[in-house]
Amino acid sequence: MSELTLLEADPYLQYLPSELAASSIALARHTLDQEAWPEDLEEATGYKFENLKQCISHLNETHSNASTYPQQAIREKYKANR
Repeated sequence: MSELTLLEADPYLQYLPSELAASSIALARHTLDQEAWPEDLEEATGYKFENLKQCISHLNETHSNASTYPQQAIREKYKANR
C-alpha cells in the first residue's frame, strides 16, 4: 500500500512517513477483513484511528485508481503470487 504513494506526490506530502506507514497497515488489515487499527497498534504507535482516517481515505482512493495510472511497475511487482 505504501508504495502506491509514489504514484502521486499530492496528497501524501502532508503526511509524516510514520503516518503513511500506519495508514498503509490499517488499510491492508481492513482489506484482509481484520480489525483495521486494534488497540495494541494504537498503543505501540501513538496514532489513533481517527487521526489516520484522512490518510487511509487517500490511500484507498489511490489503490482503487491504481489500474488507471500509466505507471504500472508497482502493480506488476505484486501481481504474482510469490
